[in-house]
Amino acid sequence: MEIPPEQRAFVAKRPGLVNILMTQVWISLPLTERKDAREFVGIWDTGATHSVITRKVVDALGLKPITQVKVNHVGGEGYSNVYLVSIALPSNVNVRGVRVTEGKLPLRSNANVLIGMDIISHGDFAVTNFNGKTTFSFRTPSIEEIDFVSKANLANLLRAKRIQQAQKSFAHNKRKMRG
Repeated sequence: MEIPPEQRAFVAKRPGLVNILMTQVWISLPLTERKDAREFVGIWDTGATHSVITRKVVDALGLKPITQVKVNHVGGEGYSNVYLVSIALPSNVNVRGVRVTEGKLPLRSNANVLIGMDIISHGDFAVTNFNGKTTFSFRTPSIEEIDFVSKANLANLLRAKRIQQAQKSFAHNKRKMRG
């Protein structure tokens, strides 16, 4: 799988809280340009080790399997065809030479592509639900560590210092008022 070294990123925002993260994705034969790709709905799944396409994608692109693999999924285990494709994500985040398996995706998602950890692990992926709105973002390559614990600890330390300063100020003002 080849991901170009230049920095690429996108953000997807939803007006409420969502439990399925979706974006448009473009699938094409490996080594073809994005202009030759077909557009599909993709879901992002950090619980999936590899990316998946449905029969609709296979038929739309006339894909031929390169092999078969044994897969484990919610319904049990079985054999699935494997295809080699290129995947383009929003904001020209392009991934070439991706091995994807054929499978079924949740009907309620209307998705035909599942973006798994084989792609997500090549960059930074974050999901936030600030103010009741879901925002998720992806960038590649990874350029820094995202550490919520360190930020929370720093925020708590700053908050404690402000409280301590307020208490000192209150005590000082109280002494001045007395006398």
